Amino acid sequence: FGVPASDRLAGSAAWKSGINIYRRKADFVIESDLVGVSSRLPEPLAKSAAAPLALRIERTAGEGGRQQFAATLGNVAQGIFIKHEEKIERAVLAIGEGDARLPDRGVAVRIALPHLDADAWRDVLEGKGAGDRAGGNMPALDVLSIVTPSLRLLGRDYTQVEADLRPRDAGWQIAINMQEAAGELFWRQADEGSLEGRLRRLILRPAAETAGVNPTLINSLPALNVSVDDFSIGERALGRLELKARNDNGAWQLETLGITNPDGSLSGKA
Repeated sequence: FGVPASDRLAGSAAWKSGINIYRRKADFVIESDLVGVSSRLPEPLAKSAAAPLALRIERTAGEGGRQQFAATLGNVAQGIFIKHEEKIERAVLAIGEGDARLPDRGVAVRIALPHLDADAWRDVLEGKGAGDRAGGNMPALDVLSIVTPSLRLLGRDYTQVEADLRPRDAGWQIAINMQEAAGELFWRQADEGSLEGRLRRLILRPAAETAGVNPTLINSLPALNVSVDDFSIGERALGRLELKARNDNGAWQLETLGITNPDGSLSGKA
């Protein structure tokens, strides 16, 4: 299948296998405690060479020449792949307590963890320190779901997060529901990216609480075209927000800003 970020893995481990041959078909099981293998992947897949972690891979032959591969990695992750004629038809990867049901098509990744550092995983998936990739035999990702009480993303922390991401029009349709925000967004990857959509609520931390944030972070923000029904900074409710901005070669420029509430309205354009 190919192993993404394989250069973050090192070492070797003892393993055992069992083979069952019947009706010109063969099923097999491979098991290892992975003692001797270290991983520099982000949590929950980080591992020292001395630590045991049970790995089990089972292959069963199905109808029509299809093969099913099921893999479990302790209580950390599990995956199921349906393979036909050297291509994976559909697959699921469940991390933590994520749902391991196979999707009807494509690939589903479901994550349910006590904490998720999405910034660390983004570095891996964008190829910073990544090794071999799975290649063209893997179908498109159909859904990525995240459930966690603690998420680190773009240098900020979010709480009680539930998010579903699905590919659409060379981008991602995102449904989010968390303590700080709720609504629907569309992300398009190009340069620094663009984000548009409508949120039911958005709560930002007051400036005094973000004093330690890297001041250059704002220039890495994507282009924005967002409306918010209930916008707050800290405990101060400000009403409805309309925001449009662009990122010009690393310089974030505010184009329009509008805030409306029962006490009045504020609007401006660059």
